Amino acid sequence: MNRINQDDIRRVLLISLTNIGDVVLTTSAIVGLRKHAPSAQIDIVVGPNAAGLFAGDPRIATVFIYDKFSRLETKIALIKRLREKRYDVIIDFRESLFPFLLRGRHKIGALHRSPRRIRHMHERHLWKLTRLGISDLFRIKPALWVSSGDETRASILLAGSGIEGSEEFIAVAPGSKSDTKKWPALHFVALIKRIFEELGIRSVLLGDVRDGQLGKAIASWVGSGVANLCGRTSLGELAALIRRSSLLITNDSAPLHMACAVDTFAIGIFGPTDPAKYGPLEGYGISLQKRLDCIPCEQARCRHHLECLRSVTPEEVFFHARAYLASRRTPDGIRENR
Repeated sequence: MNRINQDDIRRVLLISLTNIGDVVLTTSAIVGLRKHAPSAQIDIVVGPNAAGLFAGDPRIATVFIYDKFSRLETKIALIKRLREKRYDVIIDFRESLFPFLLRGRHKIGALHRSPRRIRHMHERHLWKLTRLGISDLFRIKPALWVSSGDETRASILLAGSGIEGSEEFIAVAPGSKSDTKKWPALHFVALIKRIFEELGIRSVLLGDVRDGQLGKAIASWVGSGVANLCGRTSLGELAALIRRSSLLITNDSAPLHMACAVDTFAIGIFGPTDPAKYGPLEGYGISLQKRLDCIPCEQARCRHHLECLRSVTPEEVFFHARAYLASRRTPDGIRENR
């Protein structure tokens, strides 16, 4: 493929994905485009659940929402709006037929796939930018924009939970879109208790409305030392809380990728999915996963009662959490930001 001249990149359309975590991994492209073509106008097509990631984002000119469950008339209207834009570059992370319905001088999608040796989804998405001549791709990482309003509202939520000012806390995301990715709730309970009892650090439970009951149950079992904010935040506020935390402990879920995008270290607990594809980027977290014969199966159902997740112990996660927190201490005892 011929390289696209930087001077020809004035209007860009990114066709992103639907799941929040997957969309976060495509934000690397925004960073790369901003460096390569800083004056280009960038629009994005995204699923309704993830649209809040770009609320007020100054890097994005227009956010178009594509809902695969919407009426045909709504989809046709969206296609007509996008055709009128006449983009210079269309980059399709869905690798769908969408770009073929639009007007664009250069279309990068299903025919521009990364080599099989590239495994992580973040790097696969970035590979599409090689046609633009962007170098040092693997030094680019996902990045979310967090507004001052999100920061303020996050502080208000923390204060309402008894965490004021500069008090240190650990963010814990116990949920996941799939039950086969969830570490046992009682494991989270044991971990949070030990963090509070031995390190004196409180935990804040984070997640969406679907995690509300799980967060409530964990908080009631833990008692003191935990605050439950599951289902009480927007995506921007969630990102602000993760950025404000000293560490995120999470399943394989959207908050794991959000942590990297706001420069917070994460411990990801993995079961059936492959950390080589979806784990934290190097330097921004670690993946904990047991070496079992069936791992990674990447199946929606488990015949072994999720032994892969149950066998990752609270003691093991606590060991890594304590080690990371200790590594952030300066000689005078002050904790450093990442």
